[in-house]
Amino acid sequence: MNANPKIYFDLVNSLMETKEWQDIEKNDPVINSAYEAVFDTLENLKDTISIETLDSISRSIGDYASAKADCAALYGIQVAITMNEIIKDPSIYSNYIMEKYISKRK
Repeated sequence: MNANPKIYFDLVNSLMETKEWQDIEKNDPVINSAYEAVFDTLENLKDTISIETLDSISRSIGDYASAKADCAALYGIQVAITMNEIIKDPSIYSNYIMEKYISKRK
């Protein structure tokens, strides 16, 4: 079966639209601190660059943050799948460790 990126896109968008994620975004102190720092910086720039440039920078920051969140969600899904597979079959992990150990001895 070939990977269908649209499924991943839809899944990530669905995750980002849940109440739980919205609560995290709204209440997480690290996210809030980063948000304030970005917009304080943009506020300080407003008298030195055009509004169009300021808007472009703001959109670019948002796009960057969104892309990182999407990738983090997909990585989290991959980690969960991997952990599930190893829990179902611990020999996968044991074989990995043995191969790693043997390769170090060579």
